[in-house]
Order: sequence, then structure tokens, then C-alpha cells
Amino acid sequence: MQMYFWGLIMSGHMDYDRIVRLYRRVTAKAKKDHRTLEISFHVGSTLPEEVTKEIGETAARNFYLKTDRQVERETVMKLRKFAGTGPLI
Repeated sequence: MQMYFWGLIMSGHMDYDRIVRLYRRVTAKAKKDHRTLEISFHVGSTLPEEVTKEIGETAARNFYLKTDRQVERETVMKLRKFAGTGPLI
């Protein structure tokens, strides 16, 4: 089965309001197209002292150390609060 993957391009921008606003449309599109929808959140973060030569300074600055990564963690935690209470969105 083919799928849609939601989250990679929007890394760091998967905030709660965006997910709530788009979720129904994205799931409806996947259903209409007979595709599975996979949603990915990038919740991990790196501390400055954890950056090593293997990561690279540019990658660390542009991705691993960005505060946007905390946005996704907060979104997942907010969605998680509602788990088991019916549809999340």
C-alpha cells in the first residue's frame, strides 16, 4: 500500500494549531487516495555540549540545536494528554 508521510518537510513546524487545522483534510485525502498516512514528529533535541565533530557545526546550528524542535515535543505532549479519550483531533 502506498502512503503519505507528513512531518519531514515541516520539521520543527509541527505545532499543535497546525496539526489541528490540517489533520482532517490530510486524513481525508489519504482515505480518498487509498493511502496510509504516517505522521512524524521530531521531538529530540541536542544540547550544545553534546555536539561533536561527527555532527558538523552547520548541521548542529541549522537542525539539532534549533528551538523549533521543542515545538514538536510540546505538540506531542499536548496530543498525548488526550490519548484514550477518543479522536485526538
